[in-house]
Amino acid sequence: MPGPFFHAQTASFDLPAATFWLATTFAYWRALASEHPRRAAIGVGLLYGLFLATKLQSFFLPAALGLHWLVLTLVRRRRGEPRPSFAPLVAMATLGPLVLFASWPWLWHDTFRRFGAYVGFHLTHVHYNFEYLGTNYNTPPYPWHEPLGMLVFTAPVILLALAAAGIAILVRRAPDPRGTRLLLLLAGFVPIGLFLYGRTPIFGETKHWLATMPILALCAGVALQQIAAGLAEKVRFGRLVGAALLVVAVAPAFVETARSHPYGLSHYNALAGGAPGGADLGLNRQFWGYSVAGLLPWLNRELPPDTPLYLHDWNHDAYLMYLRDGRLRPDILDAGMEQPGVDASRAALVILEKHFAKYEHMIWATYRKTQPAAVLTVDDVPLVPVYLR
Repeated sequence: MPGPFFHAQTASFDLPAATFWLATTFAYWRALASEHPRRAAIGVGLLYGLFLATKLQSFFLPAALGLHWLVLTLVRRRRGEPRPSFAPLVAMATLGPLVLFASWPWLWHDTFRRFGAYVGFHLTHVHYNFEYLGTNYNTPPYPWHEPLGMLVFTAPVILLALAAAGIAILVRRAPDPRGTRLLLLLAGFVPIGLFLYGRTPIFGETKHWLATMPILALCAGVALQQIAAGLAEKVRFGRLVGAALLVVAVAPAFVETARSHPYGLSHYNALAGGAPGGADLGLNRQFWGYSVAGLLPWLNRELPPDTPLYLHDWNHDAYLMYLRDGRLRPDILDAGMEQPGVDASRAALVILEKHFAKYEHMIWATYRKTQPAAVLTVDDVPLVPVYLR
């Protein structure tokens, strides 16, 4: 998956959060069938504590697992069966916070005020700009379908098709004692469902519901397994054909990931028409100015000595890191921000997003030229133009 592959390489919490979402859910599911539920619950609580120590999405997992436990309890009561063990949820509520406290020394002093500040930071998080279907949004309400649209336009198409087939297969299967179908539904829906409200701050797009992706992959695996089993019964060398089917299922997404790297945030799938189709649809081209890294060799080679460079939305800490790591010449200087920065610059770049159009106009007016000296592109879609004065 191009998006998760990109996020896996950044200093961010989102893929670790998705990992713990899946791991804790899996441990809970295992505990429901354990002969020693209290012992198994300890693992659930410890994993959930590590999840709490990773990112705020952890606050919403108990809602998914608690609702699953409640529905499973009602179903079992109707059948005259014993209710599932409550121990995993108790462990999450007790061991989880203890692990969070033990692993975060900042909370060891003035605990309640600092924890409140942590929660308050997220409750009042700034709303960032993003483009969706040609409209720029930076305050709610957002289109309720935006998360679903971005999922459909960014995930590999073969994953979406197999996942849809897998969900249909699971719906037709007989219920099992652990309510696995319901658990997959809740664990897969909650991460993306949080954003269907239209007022949740979106400050990183698809990375916020990465926890949905492993669940979709599991559903896709159900479909692939059933297809392979059918081939094994009806076709000569069926198992070999099934193995080849796995390669066929994975290859397109592998190629998409390799082709989009290292610009995974600018990738769009075949349903969108690739990166050009995403641009035509008015979908966000990038976040955070990360794509400037692709221009570092050109800047080092082409800019005259001691050039003041207008960085635009290139994060200043990233600029300092490239200087420190020797990836950027030390005589390429930060010219400053906004119009004074453009006025002081001898070269300027622009991170192309819809709400940044005024900065390119600012450079055109100041430099009295509209022809860039270089343009970083992905499949001919411009990401970052550079202008020389």
